[in-house]
Amino acid sequence: MKRTVLFLLTLVAASALLTACGTPTALTSRTKQLDLSQKSVVLATLQLTREGDRKMPWPTRFQVVPLAPIAGQGSETFAVDSDGMDYGEDGRHYLVPLRLSLPPGKYAFTQVTGEISAFPLKGIVTAPLGLSFELPARSVVYVGRMNVHMRTRKDDGEPPAGAPFPIVNQSVLGITSSTFDVSVADESTRDLTLFRESFPVLEAMDIKVQPPRKP
Repeated sequence: MKRTVLFLLTLVAASALLTACGTPTALTSRTKQLDLSQKSVVLATLQLTREGDRKMPWPTRFQVVPLAPIAGQGSETFAVDSDGMDYGEDGRHYLVPLRLSLPPGKYAFTQVTGEISAFPLKGIVTAPLGLSFELPARSVVYVGRMNVHMRTRKDDGEPPAGAPFPIVNQSVLGITSSTFDVSVADESTRDLTLFRESFPVLEAMDIKVQPPRKP
């Protein structure tokens, strides 16, 4: 019995470690100075919602890919942290301030991955993002908000919110029966207030606003 419990705990710990892996964000609430000599900083927000009252997905990492060759830079996965995160008055409107440093160039946010946990089950969700941006040298740039809404699938023509396996977990947590609606918008007026309040180093920075666009 003890060996079984130990084995299960090991699996949970390993799963958590794998889920959380990714490049750390470019700045935190404790950052005192930004070095823009080699890499610029891109700011964006991710708003995550789910219909009904089922368990909310928790974002863990997102992927950014270059749209043109950039020396020394390929596809990169970034970890999501809770620094500056707003959960909404009802606890069902997660607003995540994303901030990362990249060499100048053209990129796109391609997907966000998250998890839904309801002990003893854990499921994985993956939503496409589709927000592209161009990052100038020595700059801090806001590129928009990605609205990701998880809802019930209308038919089999809509892609599921995650892979079918493990079957029990993904089914019971409503992942395979759900899909994502994704849109992008310029919410710079509200979002830049959130960034500056959450990350003091940005208060005196000149932040350029770039109209959101799809790849």
